[in-house]
Amino acid sequence: MNVKEHKEEYADLYAPGALTVDRHQDLVLEIDVLCRIAGIRKEWVARKMSDVCSAKELEWVSNSPTHARNDIAGLVYVGVSDVEDRMNAMCGAFLRNFIDARVVTVQQLIEPSGGPNPTVLLCPNFFLAKGAGGDVAQWESTRLYGLLLQRFNQGRLSVLYVADMDVLGTQYGAVFQKHIERHYTEVCS
Repeated sequence: MNVKEHKEEYADLYAPGALTVDRHQDLVLEIDVLCRIAGIRKEWVARKMSDVCSAKELEWVSNSPTHARNDIAGLVYVGVSDVEDRMNAMCGAFLRNFIDARVVTVQQLIEPSGGPNPTVLLCPNFFLAKGAGGDVAQWESTRLYGLLLQRFNQGRLSVLYVADMDVLGTQYGAVFQKHIERHYTEVCS
């Protein structure tokens, strides 16, 4: 298939303007597989991150290659209501830049296997208060803390959602809370 035919066949993916044929043709050919692995719909790869994310988030993603060198473990959304769309858009942006990123649930992270270990891990339900439907056993919160420390030490970024930082500290422990407050860029709106 030539470039013109490719662009016509995948016009719906190129139309939003985030993808270009010259740079993303091979990615588009494998988009269904890549998105299944990443845990997002292909529309998020085609859509511009600026459609749903703030300037602070755009800057954070742009600077992501330098975060590990600057003692930054990731980004944490605190009490943000539309976190799923923001994380999906962010994951799509990372995929467009050929970075292994995945949106996973906290349930996947507490599995015995520990879940995936991509370059960028995004978890939209990382911490929900018990009254809001969240609850993990003490040993599971210890496993989550260990996972965050391991990823931080490996220079892998994590993007988390925390409903309330103080409640996280009460339920998971002050050390867990301090790690996130110290090493994560916070987004509150």
